[in-house]
Amino acid sequence: MRRVVITGMGCIAASGQTAEECWAAMRDGKSGIGPVVNMSTDMLLVRVAAEVRNFDPLKHFDEKRLALLDRVTQFALVAARQAVAQSGLEFRKSGLGERTAVIIGSGVGGQNTLDDSYKRLYLERPPATSPWSSASPARPSWSAAPARRPTTRWPRRCT
Repeated sequence: MRRVVITGMGCIAASGQTAEECWAAMRDGKSGIGPVVNMSTDMLLVRVAAEVRNFDPLKHFDEKRLALLDRVTQFALVAARQAVAQSGLEFRKSGLGERTAVIIGSGVGGQNTLDDSYKRLYLERPPATSPWSSASPARPSWSAAPARRPTTRWPRRCT
């Protein structure tokens, strides 16, 4: 039998932006559900959601890189960074990268990119679209983003 060790955790969710914050909210019975603030609800029947609020992507990524990252990809990368930092392990020099897995859980991801792409495609009707503008095989998967860092060789195990 092989042993598995959880060395670090990260979390970006409606209930908190670190694993500690999320755990405290669950322990205290605090819900992350509230009025939708990140988008217009004019055409929606439901106006409450479990949104991640007050997340500033510029604290984590430069503007140039943000153009290629859907919001949920940003969450996945920041949570992965938190997990690596919490672990205290050095993956580059230790050889642990070959024996390390990234496990990610999410209800849904990439909807912002899909919605924006469909708006452009069907409402604006551009003469051409970028392969990065929709959920195509050319667009990097949000769930595999933490495993694609150039300094790691983590297996891609995402749920």
